[in-house]
Amino acid sequence: MPNKHQFLILAALALSLRAAEPWESKPFTAWTDEEIHGLLSNSPWAHQITFSETYSDPVSEGSGGGRKRGGGGGGFSGVSSSTPRMILIVLWESALPVRQGLLRLKYGAEVAATPDAKEFLDRGEPNYNILITGLPASAAKGDIEKEEETIRKRTALRSKGKMPVLPLTVEVTVSGQAASATYQFPRTATFTPDDQEVEFSTKIAGTSVSHKFHLKDMVFHGNLEL
Repeated sequence: MPNKHQFLILAALALSLRAAEPWESKPFTAWTDEEIHGLLSNSPWAHQITFSETYSDPVSEGSGGGRKRGGGGGGFSGVSSSTPRMILIVLWESALPVRQGLLRLKYGAEVAATPDAKEFLDRGEPNYNILITGLPASAAKGDIEKEEETIRKRTALRSKGKMPVLPLTVEVTVSGQAASATYQFPRTATFTPDDQEVEFSTKIAGTSVSHKFHLKDMVFHGNLEL
């Protein structure tokens, strides 16, 4: 067990690593495309799950890294072995830094001077939005035809000591050979860093997907951003 002096050194190191992240150290207008892609794929708000060709051994990307690398359990099961290798991203899309990054990609260097971008950020998000990308279109099409209530019942946000939160809506979008799913949860369900983690779980395209978001890592400029 570290002594008090060692603990202070570790705490200072953690703070310095946090400050080194682009979303902590620079305004979003100065983020590079590479930094934004990192934010959207491997950060406290985004988690990558990679599957082998047999999908018997999902590899959770970023789980062994530092504070900002999203590490907390992901899962995927039930995919046919004939399905090609796949990478899913589970993204807490309504979080402010994610929204800023998406705007920066869309408008480039002109984002700060774009009225639509300012309006989008100013109005905030009324719900928690979680996005899954990388789903196979062939499997997701079946879910589009199912009742929304069926999809909702197999999806939830869970935090220890609190009732599961069901999504208000689920929208599956197919584009070419790929598909995505957007889940909206009510913000009337509140979370704080003291809750430690929130687990998102769903079953879609014949698979079970889950990831535990670490809330203390999702504090952005002093505020928990979800």
